[in-house]
Amino acid sequence: MLGVTYSQTGMDQGIAVLDALAKQPATAQHIAYKMVRHFVADEPQPELVAYLARLFRLTGGNLQVMAKALICLPQFWNEPMVRLIQPLPWQMSMIRGMGMSKETILFRENVNGILIYKTEQVLRWVLGHQSQTMWGSITPDGFSDENYFWMNANSVRIRKDAAAFVANYGVVNGKAARPPTTIAADLLSGFLSDATASTLADMEKKKIADRNVLVMLFVSPEYILR
Repeated sequence: MLGVTYSQTGMDQGIAVLDALAKQPATAQHIAYKMVRHFVADEPQPELVAYLARLFRLTGGNLQVMAKALICLPQFWNEPMVRLIQPLPWQMSMIRGMGMSKETILFRENVNGILIYKTEQVLRWVLGHQSQTMWGSITPDGFSDENYFWMNANSVRIRKDAAAFVANYGVVNGKAARPPTTIAADLLSGFLSDATASTLADMEKKKIADRNVLVMLFVSPEYILR
């Protein structure tokens, strides 16, 4: 590997190889490119990639330092939000936004004498419906991080259906634990447009069911784009 013979054996040899690969300049460039593409744009700006690659080399691959540095750059905030959030993080943001706990998701129900995690199974099914099943990528590089992979003619309809399924778990007897407008203000502070805020407030004023207001929030541009 890289013209080097490793004297270690077993797992130690594998770790030594990975350490050597991690120190290669190409690795720093690759990780920096992937990070900028994930958080900023499909076509990363070369200067941003170079900056993060340098941080990778200086810190020995400290991804936390790189992430903090990236969000402190004006380019991070100035880039328009046009990229569709992948299904898994989007679904997690809905779950967390409604205040669902791990205990709620993993609550076991007795179905014909068998204890199953019914809520978790439904959430996993919803994720699969959006073509991002857990451990479902057939290639080692995982699911695509590029926008074209997730944006298609059916994406709006599928996302609406998914939001409706997930929103069911955020209401009890027809009421959300917190008003959807409050959730929107808390989670999207500084990014909530007047149009979305007005639409949500108008729906609440008209006594539209909380579940439907939550769905409108979850498919709003501010919530579904990054």
